[in-house]
This record gives sequence, structure tokens and C-alpha cells, in this order.
Amino acid sequence: MNAPGSDAPNPAPVNVSGVPALVKALTPWKELIAVLIFFGAGVVWVASYFATRKQLDALECFARESVTLARAETSLRGTFDELIQRSVRIDSIEAHIRSGSATEADRIDSKRIHREVKDLEKRRDAASSKLEAAQKALDDGLCSKERVK
Repeated sequence: MNAPGSDAPNPAPVNVSGVPALVKALTPWKELIAVLIFFGAGVVWVASYFATRKQLDALECFARESVTLARAETSLRGTFDELIQRSVRIDSIEAHIRSGSATEADRIDSKRIHREVKDLEKRRDAASSKLEAAQKALDDGLCSKERVK
């Protein structure tokens, strides 16, 4: 710039004849374009940062199958423990029956325990089936991203 009151001519404006026509046309909109790019990048970042619905479904499936597996294992262990207790009791009662010292209550108790053993065996089989199904689902990748809804 020239000093005030000086007679020297002002410098010539910058020649923009080499700038492509598109840039010339978009120059008045540069702030709006910058804001749109900024928010567009923000949306892309948020979408890539947070889990997608498909990933959440896969995680939910994996958690559900893992809980089913853990419950089945616990149920199976408990059922085995109960079966062992009943078997010990049956052996004790049958020893009394063989020795001739069993009472009528022992015979009734023996029949009841045999029924309980059959019920426990059904529970054991059901728990075993659930355990195998959950383990197979996890092993086969049922919860993989490609197979989840």
C-alpha cells in the first residue's frame, strides 16, 4: 500500500486468469463448502466410530449363546451332583433291603428316589442338549456378522 497522500499508483489487482473456472464460480461459497465438509466428515467419523447394528446383533447373539452355555454347564453339574446323591442313597437302601433290615418306609423311599433319578436323568439330557447346541452355535460361528439378521 502506498502512504496516504502519496501520488504513486496503487498496485494492480492479482491476476486470477489462471485459476480454473470452477474455482472462480465456487469462491463465494467457500465458507459454506468448508462447513458442509466439516459436518460430513463428522457424520462419517460418528458412523465409523460407534458400532453398527449388525455388530451389536452379533455381540448380543454371542452374549446370549455364552450365557446359555454357562447356564447349561451349571445345570448339568448340579444335576450330576444330585444324581450321585440319589445313587448313594439308593445303594444304602438296597443294602438294607438285601440284609433284611429295611423297613416299609425304606422301600417307599427307594421307589420315590428311583422316580427322582428318572426325572434327574431327563433334566441332565435336556441340559446336555442345550450345552451342545450352544457350544455348536459358538463353534460354527452362528453369531458371526454374516449370519446375524
